[in-house]
Amino acid sequence: STGSALLCIVTITCCFSPFEVHCTFRKTGSYQAREFFPQNRKLAPGTRKIQSGLLKCGVGASRCSLSRYSDSPQRTEFNDNLPPTIILPTDFGADPFAKTDSSSSFDFVVKQLLKIAILSNFTLADGILDAGGVTIDLTGGDFLLSRPLVFPPFIGNFNLVRGTLRATDGFPSNRSLIEIGTVNCTSNSQASCNQNIGMMELMLDGRNVADTCLEIRSTMGANVGPQVFVLGFLKSGIYVRGGHEVMIHETWLGEYLYSDPRSQDPDFIHATAIRIHGNDHLILDTIVFSSLIGLEIVGAANLIQDVE
Repeated sequence: STGSALLCIVTITCCFSPFEVHCTFRKTGSYQAREFFPQNRKLAPGTRKIQSGLLKCGVGASRCSLSRYSDSPQRTEFNDNLPPTIILPTDFGADPFAKTDSSSSFDFVVKQLLKIAILSNFTLADGILDAGGVTIDLTGGDFLLSRPLVFPPFIGNFNLVRGTLRATDGFPSNRSLIEIGTVNCTSNSQASCNQNIGMMELMLDGRNVADTCLEIRSTMGANVGPQVFVLGFLKSGIYVRGGHEVMIHETWLGEYLYSDPRSQDPDFIHATAIRIHGNDHLILDTIVFSSLIGLEIVGAANLIQDVE
């Protein structure tokens, strides 16, 4: 124990798969939990994360039941020596039911991603930090953002997958829901300051508030798709600025849903679904179902195939 806080370690067997639950609590109430499969042995809380949840505990270590999510932040950092290969925004207090703004929680997600990359023994081209393939997993959650989710320059080899990001009503109308890299990348011959970034199985909803849903700047080898649905952008759905070899595939884009009356009204249709300002990019097997302009290309040697 530390002060008046008690530490409990509870072993539970469920569906023939035992796991340990670590929690701290001062009195009867609801507390965050960690679950670990036994083969992980005695890892520090927060490492090799399997599932987040909420423990409802009585005083003492014997009456704890697990539910799915918590409304409050769990932690702001993980163990430096054993960083996880999967980052869950709910670990940092992000609300997966889109009732409250999760921007501050995603700030911690990006800090954890940078920490993992800095601890790596490897780099990508021109010293870009290699995050080792770490995945930011939204686990089917629906998250509100009041400001952009920014992935800074000089980091690569990571993924964002499986969930929804939406702009709040107050999201700045001149910014993008997700912003990757910088337009001022002049440190190498390829003008690429990020590399190998994946965006898969996502819905990005600018709610006709955000300028752009996904902005990829000066990046080499980004992948967007499969199963990416981009909706509700003021100016552009996906904007690729510079870089090389960004691939967009199996993606759907629309300024409005087809059932929205604005989708049939020329006074409301202003946006461009995909803007490619650069060379050597690919757009494959992609559908634009609502926008003034489907595809805008400024640059050479871009491949477009099966775009509707």
